[in-house]
Amino acid sequence: MREVGEVRVFGLIPAAGMSRRMGRAKQILRFHGRTFVDRAASTLLESGVESVVVVTRSELIGQLDLPGDRRAFVVVNDDAGSEMIDSIRMGLAGLAGEFPTIGWPAPPVSCLDGCGVEKNPRARQPNGLRPLRRPTIPRPSDGVMVLPCDLPGLPVSACRVCLQTYRRDPQGIVVGGYHGQRGHPIVFPFGLRGEIDKLRGGLDELLRWHEENPRSGVSCASVSPVGTPQSPRSVVTWSLVETGDARVLRDVDTPHDLAQAEYLDCSAEVEPGGMSVSQPETRPGSP
Repeated sequence: MREVGEVRVFGLIPAAGMSRRMGRAKQILRFHGRTFVDRAASTLLESGVESVVVVTRSELIGQLDLPGDRRAFVVVNDDAGSEMIDSIRMGLAGLAGEFPTIGWPAPPVSCLDGCGVEKNPRARQPNGLRPLRRPTIPRPSDGVMVLPCDLPGLPVSACRVCLQTYRRDPQGIVVGGYHGQRGHPIVFPFGLRGEIDKLRGGLDELLRWHEENPRSGVSCASVSPVGTPQSPRSVVTWSLVETGDARVLRDVDTPHDLAQAEYLDCSAEVEPGGMSVSQPETRPGSP
């Protein structure tokens, strides 16, 4: 049973990109038989998040094969010119109950209005589709774990260690890493939403605003969005958490990346408890 006041963590998957380098929608590509988005959502849910909001395009909803879990929600982003940070903002708005969300399983696109809201959810209940409802709204100290869908090999253990680390210090930002390199996922307090709304770039810019040396824990003064130093504010420190798995670094953007990821995932060793130790990166077919 959850203790009263326990820090919660919510999952967010930005998955509305156009996948231009891949040449086809990455969101619905299959990795070991499951779509990229399905794997990301299942990984987050198994790690212990409260719920998962997937931000994606309406044309892809019926092909995502999301897990049949009532904790999964969809927010529609059909703006072809939007960036990942825009999808993250929309996902945060969905978690806050300020943006339309679709309960999963989702209705077909023909049943959605222009905002991605089901036109007549009650009429579809006999078909197994549940009516629209708002997810639990995060508190400022609750965490949001962002996991792009293009890391299909990322293990549950990596998300779980980041979630547990955040719960021990819910005022900081947690970044999953491997041997000192920054990877995924990233967990930040929901209370930083106001700063995220002001970002001109991605979440890397958020880390620069709250830069610190992860090893020494010495925080630096923040920097404004236009790069002008300003007086120190309430600086949120961020920490790089060793996940023990190189797959936290391995995003898939091209067909070659996908072939490499499948090869390396099959050749990974697994330690007791589910933590994998990736083999040296060699190209498929190399000795």
